[in-house]
Amino acid sequence: MEELLESIQAHFLDFIKEAEKNTTKGNKAAGIRARHFSMKLSRLMKIYRLESVKADNRIPSKNEK
Repeated sequence: MEELLESIQAHFLDFIKEAEKNTTKGNKAAGIRARHFSMKLSRLMKIYRLESVKADNRIPSKNEK
């Protein structure tokens, strides 16, 4: 899970960098790269959701004894 979080963080930082280039400087190639990173982030977030649900299911709730 830690590796997944590091990957999400790295892709998010790349997305921000490219999106800023696109919006502030009008760099069209940076816009393409930003959209590419957003798609990768979407996939990684879906994986994160699945992994976090699995982890939550392994932890007993307070009501269970």
